[in-house]
Amino acid sequence: MNCGVQVETVNIENHPETLQKLKQMGYRSFPVIKMNDGTIWHGLSLKHLLTFFTDRYQTNKSKEK
Repeated sequence: MNCGVQVETVNIENHPETLQKLKQMGYRSFPVIKMNDGTIWHGLSLKHLLTFFTDRYQTNKSKEK
C-alpha cells in the first residue's frame, strides 16, 4: 500500500546541530516525527503511526471512488 508519504530522515549522529536544536525544543527521546500538518511527537508511538496511516488510507480510498 502506497499512502503517498514522503519521509526525510536526519541522522543526529551526523548532524549535531540538529540534535542541539531538538534538545533546545525540549525533546529527550527519539525519533522526533513532524507531520505535514505540524503535528510533532517523539519516541516510537504506534498509536500515532496507526492513526496517521489509517486516516491517510481512508482519504486515499475516498479519492479512488
